[in-house]
Amino acid sequence: MKFLQEYLFNFRPFISFLVIIHVFVLNIWGQDNMIPPEKLVRLKIRLPERLTMGIMGGNNMSIPAITHIPENTYGFKPNVRITPGWQIGLTGNISVTGKYFLLFNIQYLNYSAYSKYDLADYRDTYQEHLHIFSFPSAIAYKMGKGGIKYYPIAGISINCLLDSKIDYCFHPYPDIPTYTYKGNVDMISDRNRLIYGGILGAGFTYQVRKYFMILDIRYCIDLRNYINTGVMKTIQIESEYGFPFPYQSPGFRMHGFFINLGIMKARIDYP
Repeated sequence: MKFLQEYLFNFRPFISFLVIIHVFVLNIWGQDNMIPPEKLVRLKIRLPERLTMGIMGGNNMSIPAITHIPENTYGFKPNVRITPGWQIGLTGNISVTGKYFLLFNIQYLNYSAYSKYDLADYRDTYQEHLHIFSFPSAIAYKMGKGGIKYYPIAGISINCLLDSKIDYCFHPYPDIPTYTYKGNVDMISDRNRLIYGGILGAGFTYQVRKYFMILDIRYCIDLRNYINTGVMKTIQIESEYGFPFPYQSPGFRMHGFFINLGIMKARIDYP
């Protein structure tokens, strides 16, 4: 139930974009259906002929991909789970030649990495919250005829880590009622600030007059660890029993699926 509540809470940006796009569609449709002009939303955007720009946002479902365990951790891989997040920003594409075009985004990304250690005499759970400026770009190929078009994409993403904080909880085992909890532990000094990754996915567009309604689905995987093994240090946390235990998030990369909704205004029938 807690996971469902967390997912629905993080799903708000996706619902918000559904509402925004719905409003735009009604206004565009209303131009032929006698809606008074003063009630219409009119965008006045002048773009180069080959450039299409718009807004995009949505949700992601991500999971840590454990790649190595530093020597000063427990020495084995933790259990991980999928956690929800969200992203919002600008999107655009540039016509290159024929059916090929360059797709790019500037997004603020919020996602988290969850891990749990089950040891002989206690259990630890950690959730690291990552806030990132993401700059994905990809080559796409336009396919389809009529109003609905689709395009496979492949490319790279450059991510700038803005903030990294951890919530952790120490449970004496087996499930003694007392436990240690602390949130918002700053880990940015132990993290690589620049992360790059790969992108595979597909997008769908539907043209309504001079606007494109976009559905974009991607699989993204980081190609560099977030942990900076050169400067990482052990954090000592005192439990109720006065037992200090070390914590350092395992070396990990993030990977997962991203779904976005967006709207663009263009002067040409592209993509």
